[in-house]
Amino acid sequence: MIDPSLLKIYNASAGSGKTYTLVKEYLSIILRSNDYYSFSRILAITFTNKAAAEMKDRIILALKEFASENPSDWETDLFKTLCRDLQIQPIQLNERAKKTLSRIIHQYSNFSVSTIDKFTHRLIRNFSQDLGLSSNFEVEMDADKILNESVEVLLSKLGQDPKVTASLVNFSLAKLDEDKSWNISLDLANTAKILLKEDHQGFIKQLKNHSIEDFTQLKKSITKQQKEIKQQLVAYANSFSSILNNHGILTKSFAYQDLPNYFKKFNQSDLSKIIIGTRLQKQLDTQQLYSKTTDAEQTVKIDAVITQIEKLIQESSHFLEKNKGIFLLNQLILRTISSLTVINEIEKELTYLKEENNILLNSEFNKIISEEIKNQPAPYIYERIGEKYHHYFIDEFQDTSVLQWENLKPLVENQLAQSGNALIVGDSKQSIYRWRGGDPEQFMILSETGDHLPFKTENLDTNYRSFKEIIEFNNHFYQNASKSFKNEQYKKLYSETTTQKTNAKENGFVEINLIEKTRDLDYNEVQLSYIYNTIQSLIEEGFAYEEITILVRNNKHGIQIAQHLIENQIPIISKESLLLKNAIEIQLIEKILRIIHVENDYKTRVEFLMQLSQNNLFSLDTDLHSFIQKAVKLPLHLFFKELEIGSIFFDLKMARSKSLYDLVEYCYRAFHLIQERDNGYIQYFLDFIIIYTSRNSNDLHDFLLYWDEKKEKESVVTPNESNAVQIMTIHKSKGLQFPVVILPYADWDAFSDRNAHIWIPLEDQQYENFNHFYVPASKNLTESHKTGKEIMDQNNDQIQLDNLNILYVATTRAVERLYIATLHQKETKPSSIAYYFNHYLDEKNIPKTEQFLYQTGNKNRKVTSKLSKSILPIEFYSNEWHSILEISKTAPKFWNIEKTTAIEYGNMIHHILSKIEYEEDVDMVLNHLLLTGFIPKSYFNDVQEKITQIIYSQDLNLYFKKDYHIFNERDIYHNHRIFRPDRVVIKNNQATIIDYKTGEQHSQYENQLNQYAEALKNLGYQIEKKLLVYIHQTITIITL
Repeated sequence: MIDPSLLKIYNASAGSGKTYTLVKEYLSIILRSNDYYSFSRILAITFTNKAAAEMKDRIILALKEFASENPSDWETDLFKTLCRDLQIQPIQLNERAKKTLSRIIHQYSNFSVSTIDKFTHRLIRNFSQDLGLSSNFEVEMDADKILNESVEVLLSKLGQDPKVTASLVNFSLAKLDEDKSWNISLDLANTAKILLKEDHQGFIKQLKNHSIEDFTQLKKSITKQQKEIKQQLVAYANSFSSILNNHGILTKSFAYQDLPNYFKKFNQSDLSKIIIGTRLQKQLDTQQLYSKTTDAEQTVKIDAVITQIEKLIQESSHFLEKNKGIFLLNQLILRTISSLTVINEIEKELTYLKEENNILLNSEFNKIISEEIKNQPAPYIYERIGEKYHHYFIDEFQDTSVLQWENLKPLVENQLAQSGNALIVGDSKQSIYRWRGGDPEQFMILSETGDHLPFKTENLDTNYRSFKEIIEFNNHFYQNASKSFKNEQYKKLYSETTTQKTNAKENGFVEINLIEKTRDLDYNEVQLSYIYNTIQSLIEEGFAYEEITILVRNNKHGIQIAQHLIENQIPIISKESLLLKNAIEIQLIEKILRIIHVENDYKTRVEFLMQLSQNNLFSLDTDLHSFIQKAVKLPLHLFFKELEIGSIFFDLKMARSKSLYDLVEYCYRAFHLIQERDNGYIQYFLDFIIIYTSRNSNDLHDFLLYWDEKKEKESVVTPNESNAVQIMTIHKSKGLQFPVVILPYADWDAFSDRNAHIWIPLEDQQYENFNHFYVPASKNLTESHKTGKEIMDQNNDQIQLDNLNILYVATTRAVERLYIATLHQKETKPSSIAYYFNHYLDEKNIPKTEQFLYQTGNKNRKVTSKLSKSILPIEFYSNEWHSILEISKTAPKFWNIEKTTAIEYGNMIHHILSKIEYEEDVDMVLNHLLLTGFIPKSYFNDVQEKITQIIYSQDLNLYFKKDYHIFNERDIYHNHRIFRPDRVVIKNNQATIIDYKTGEQHSQYENQLNQYAEALKNLGYQIEKKLLVYIHQTITIITL
């Protein structure tokens, strides 16, 4: 239990029962007394809607079990633990659970388990007037969209403002110098993202004080300085050349040509390479600048000028010592100065767009609270939001940003001072969202110091998720990996918190495959073959496809793997394979829209016709190429007219008169793109259009631009029940677990980030009163900035921690099996994730061969039967509704009001029964459906009586007991058809099928029930009974 006036901190490593602990502590507060509304004074915060929903479900499910009338439901560890901790009898806990659950259902809005964004949104909404915001502002979740619009608006003003125009042109030229595209929209949008990141806000605020003129002056000043330094270095190089030329000395006369090569570097732009190496230094110290094979005449000449050369080296070295760092730092500043020059201008456009559209960005919430609200007295804040929370629960604290904690801390502190309490759960090893503001160091410090609050830290040290062998492997592996850290805090994190205790589950298995990169071996092909062979082996052992998950570091590998498995007939689910843009139908419809939008887009016309033909959607008696040559450049209406030869009839005039949604649907019908009714891609694309047009106009040009921005992310969402191998990124897998995890390509760069940028302090006067600047995280900082080494060490340490955290998340998702494919490395210097695996095996003194396979554990798995879960295809219908819609003046004569009401009543009864698994569920389900409006108040008593009559009937009540496994309205796939019985109850592999009917008795229902039975027999179940339940004034049960 949580102690009052104390911040309780749980250090929860992977699989350690974090959610169980949160639920237990939550329940201990709401059930400790007869105050059945105490739940309304608890604020539980997590970071995703999915996590919030899971916590709510777990709390409700626990209360539901505790409130059961059947004492056998109380035999759970959680129930017994709470009875012991609260020192109450089981019957008391049961009564409190009943009444608390009832209050939660009736006041569900006060059940405050939400995301931190939802809570901060609520704060801002209540303080909108104080903040000068419109009370009806909208929240824009897609910050990138608004940012891109801001950039486009700014670019549209090219030529209007000479200063902005000059800055943008300079930025384009800078990109060309870097061999990048002159199209700067993407680069500007990426740079402008720092406007939305919390950890950049202080620096951005300083930049606002500088005008375009300030940036221009800084660039002129730096460029001039660079030119002067370069000129002097070239002068030194020329002086050296003059000495050689004046005395007839050949460059090849110098030992290894070290000295000529040294001065040759003075003409290059990369001054970091100008170093007097060990060998050259030795030559200078001994004055032996020539090689042993140099002829005597040349040696005499060199000896004669040694003094001049030494003086030149001394002068140039002194100059470099003074100016090399300045030059290198200036280079870094010049690489970003053009984009930072216009950052203020982008923000102006961003602010205008937000004000014009009355929106706030979700990413701004914490900044607004920090600046405007957090300094208000806590009681005042509570008064404004209408609640006073006594207890705070914060989950996934390692993903909390500094601003988020600063905003919450005063509220937590206030309650601790008033005998309230707070609970925080986190694990710095699972912090993989630093790029999104997450700060793992913050939780490390908090768990050790409490951040000046009274606190107690407890480690959840048992892993309940994985099998013993996987836990032990991860313990040993990460203990070994911790030795690679230079940062003592990070080393301590991994050395002290990776000693998890095991549970009773055994027979786990771990495999590491070290793959050699050679000329004769295609590393990528070996990775793909390993994945395929591993899956095949697992299927032969009895695993289902749905139990296998492949985790990847990036989408590129995900796409490769998906394509390879699809080619080899392995069913998969992955974001990439389900992307709308990858569906043939969507590709074709996009081309149609582009052709309509730009009439002379002949290239797209050709591509469209080719793709239609390749997919057998357009057949011709003549040669396709001849047809294309004839039709492609015709006026657009005639182009579509020509398609009639292939049975495609498309009225361009009619198409242009339609709304965007109707246009797309018309195109699908006209071009025969709806070949089957189960096309989820079409339905999702139309849903995408509905959402777009609800917020935007029907303008085709704007929609195509928006689609270009979004099509890399928009995908079909599939149910979790699909029997297919999952492919997902490691970031997406966080918080999940899988029976089998395959981790291929475990060789990503773990110790550096080529794209990283950091803020560095500058000397104000030396840099035109700029005291900070945003530059690439380059090793040149170590010798160009007085705190550069410290800054770079910290940056590199964080990159190493973040990448090891990503690996930790990946390897701890596995429950039974863990397969890792990585690179066989011979070098001992840390470079990639592969280093950790090679070093671990070296430490275990295991010899590595070119095709090395390390295995630990065993493969003795007990496979249990379970009901197969099939997916019902999405049925898609499309009709030209304008032509079939009629207003009937005689329809009421034919309406059967009584029949319509009966159908509605029957559907209602079916839906209610589908929600009830056991007899204990009846009251909760009925009350919930009444509150949500599904059951009209006027029907409630009749419905309640009818449901009770069904469930407690002598012949049916047995099948609503908890002795059975219940499957309500589950799809069964059999003989290429989908069957969905109303209720299947299973015990000891014996199945009873129950189907409800509210119509007249009919023999077809008996045939239907027999088909259900055949489908279940095919799954290996024995049929005990088949029951048809006719629901009328009385209940009639027919046993087949």
